Amino acid sequence: MKVLLIVRLLAYLQYSQISRFPFAMIGCFSPSLWRCICVNCESMTDENTALELTEIVFPEHANHYGTLFGGNALMLMSKAAFLCARAFAKADVVMARCGDAQFLAPVPVGSVLRLRGSISRVGRSSLTVCVSGTAQQLGREPRAVLRSWFEMVAVDGNGRPARIPGAYLHREKEEA
Repeated sequence: MKVLLIVRLLAYLQYSQISRFPFAMIGCFSPSLWRCICVNCESMTDENTALELTEIVFPEHANHYGTLFGGNALMLMSKAAFLCARAFAKADVVMARCGDAQFLAPVPVGSVLRLRGSISRVGRSSLTVCVSGTAQQLGREPRAVLRSWFEMVAVDGNGRPARIPGAYLHREKEEA
């Protein structure tokens, strides 16, 4: 079932307008949600919309084990997703969904946490932001510790979904 679903999705991407972008969204069916694996997320993101957020983990961010509390990790990842999406959409955005949050390794107090947000999909009013995080302790190499994706929606002054300027669905209309 999974293989058939991936083949159908890739065939759709090949013949749709989405294929004009050098990225892939590979889906695996789960009863509760679609899992998104962002492949080559940086390809849709330029230097104006890629974002790197750097934080240091203080004791007030930690759990009783002396490592970054999961809720604080999600808050920091959502902040990176928000800033990345807002820069790309050039409008206010809200989070519609967070998916497949992965806590790959503990982040001890005193570590420098770097979160990188990048756009992997753009629709009429929504976009998907992939966020990955690395942690580095003094004298050690950085290591991957966090990963998730966020579905963000551009909104107008009334909080209603708004069109993202320059979204690929509207380029033909704007050029005409």
